Amino acid sequence: MILKKAIYWLPRALAILITAFWFVFVFASHGLSVESLIESGIWIILLILTILAWQEKLIGKLGFILLGLIYALAVWHKIPNKLTIVIVAGPVLLVGILFLFSKKEYKKTAPKAKLNISDEKKEENDNRII
Repeated sequence: MILKKAIYWLPRALAILITAFWFVFVFASHGLSVESLIESGIWIILLILTILAWQEKLIGKLGFILLGLIYALAVWHKIPNKLTIVIVAGPVLLVGILFLFSKKEYKKTAPKAKLNISDEKKEENDNRII
C-alpha cells in the first residue's frame, strides 16, 4: 500500500520540485521582468505540463519524456560537457518514466468498521425497534 502511494505521488512531487527549481533559477538569474518570462519560458512549459499531468497521466508520460528528449537533442552539439545534459534533462525524463509506472488513480479507502455488540445489547436494540 505504501509503495502504491509512493509510485502515485512521486512523479507529481518531483514535477512540482523541478518546476519550482526552474522558476527560482530563471528569476534569480534574470530578475523579475516580462522579458525574462518570454526568454526563459521553460518553467512556464513545466508548470502547464505539471498541471495537466496531475489529472491526465498520459500527458505526464508523453509530455515529460518528450520535453526531456527534445532538450537533450537540441543541445547535444552545443554543450561540450554531456554530463550537463544528463543533469538538466535527466530529472525531467525520470518524471516521465515514473508517470509510466504510476496507476491510473489512487483512491484512499476507508477501513471497514467492526461491530462487536454483545448478545444482550443486540436484544436491547431489537426490543427498542419493536
